Amino acid sequence: MIVLAFAAVISGKPYYSLVDSHWHPVVSRAVLLSFAPIALLWAGSPVMIGLGLVLLVLSYLVCMMGARIGLESAVGIPSAMCFFAAVLREWQRKHLAVILAGMLLIATIAGGHFFYHSYKVQKQHISVAYRIESIYFSWEIAKMHPYLGLGLWAPRDELVEKYQPRYHHVPKENFVQWTKELRTSENTLLTLMADAGFPFMILYSVGIAVLYFMLLRMVIRPPANFFFHPLVLFLPLTGMILHLQVVDGLFHPQVSWFFHVLLGLIPTSASLSDRPAVKVRGIVRRILAFLGVLTLGIFLGYLLPTSVSKFL
Repeated sequence: MIVLAFAAVISGKPYYSLVDSHWHPVVSRAVLLSFAPIALLWAGSPVMIGLGLVLLVLSYLVCMMGARIGLESAVGIPSAMCFFAAVLREWQRKHLAVILAGMLLIATIAGGHFFYHSYKVQKQHISVAYRIESIYFSWEIAKMHPYLGLGLWAPRDELVEKYQPRYHHVPKENFVQWTKELRTSENTLLTLMADAGFPFMILYSVGIAVLYFMLLRMVIRPPANFFFHPLVLFLPLTGMILHLQVVDGLFHPQVSWFFHVLLGLIPTSASLSDRPAVKVRGIVRRILAFLGVLTLGIFLGYLLPTSVSKFL
């Protein structure tokens, strides 16, 4: 996937054209497949660790390609994954210093990119307006079809014609056109609520939440006989769950497959360690420290010269 993405750049074609139908599923798979290079970081071999780091950097560059055409989530999600990775482990001081420096650099890049490109995303832009209006529209659909929903990816034409948008920055004719083309809410939870009904949405969400918090417990108390560190699953799943809040990724089979495969790898019957690998007090201290570094990095990104921000 990484090779094809860079080949598209070299050939002058859209970044995703050789990989997928749109950039969103490319970013989703880059996040999900990051479990492999993350696992290499625990391989113990310097060669394997170096390979894992190289693959992670290249994956981040692929995400940055998407960010350059307006996918802000492609910048934010890897940053969030780094944040969780840094918070949920105990680190030696020298390693912590490297992590803080790397986080400052990533936050500066993300901040510079965001503040330079944010003015292009107007309130009436489809990326913003459609997602905001879909919150209200999805709720209206769910109230009319509470038990079984409207049907997955079913046309919403008749309903949207009778609907009066509440987000004042989008004309009704624009929202009607967007809805006819997209058919979803650009948010997985909202789409399930409108298309599949409340019972399925609640059942599915609770199932994901139970597995996720079981995995979080394993991160804090990792089983001694687990094949790899639980963070290998926790980080990409966290990144994907965040991405599903702004895309309907589960409608892409090449994304949905890997997402559920990673969920299926969670060993629900594993015996947890008696001693926690991370202490709650340490987690709180790192959260405060990293939030401070992220804030500083974003501020530095805001101060970057326009030419540098444009490059980012």
